[in-house]
Amino acid sequence: MVRSTKPPEQRRRSGSGRAATPQAEQERRAKIRAAALLRKKKVRVVITARYRLKNRPEINHGGNWSRKKGITYSDHTYRTYLSAKDFNNPERVKQILNDRHPARTHYQITQLEFAERVR
Repeated sequence: MVRSTKPPEQRRRSGSGRAATPQAEQERRAKIRAAALLRKKKVRVVITARYRLKNRPEINHGGNWSRKKGITYSDHTYRTYLSAKDFNNPERVKQILNDRHPARTHYQITQLEFAERVR
């Protein structure tokens, strides 16, 4: 058995996830509630967008050579949560995707729809 060299007060504890003091537990529950209320204001969406990788140069050998080879451009389907006002603004959706995926530059949204939650 491996013994910890730290005293019991400094060890990382595994347990129920509750805070050590009642005041800290109230703060923890308040943060969880705030996150849950914020999540209720968002809608689940499916976005299919085209993007270009930022670290690859734009290659143009005439026609769609780079797209056929899959070197620079690609499509991806994202399933995520957005606020309702962002859902109606395609430019804002592109900005959100660019912020969440910094290595990609999204230039066209081909599909944007509400998604049903399946459990």
